[in-house]
Amino acid sequence: MVSLVVGILTLTLVGLVSFILGDWSLVYKFSGVIGLVTFIISALLSGALSGAFISGDRMRANWTYEDRNDRDDLSEGWASKLFLFGVPNLVGAIIYLVFIF
Repeated sequence: MVSLVVGILTLTLVGLVSFILGDWSLVYKFSGVIGLVTFIISALLSGALSGAFISGDRMRANWTYEDRNDRDDLSEGWASKLFLFGVPNLVGAIIYLVFIF
């Protein structure tokens, strides 16, 4: 939940800078890039941690030597935190596209 709050604060900061500079396209540019980059990294992390990019032998070796708590922390931790951080930023960019652009 902290990641969502940090994402909202980031969007607020970008909006404040855009308001001060008088250039609302900065919301689209910065928030859109932040949102897309975090979504892509989140997808890559969840794909890599689920075994989508490695062979079956490597996956079995990882499952043998990793603890279940370690797997849960990795798969649910970073990917979901990045996803939640990117949601407000991407929503801000979409709102700019729909209402201002």
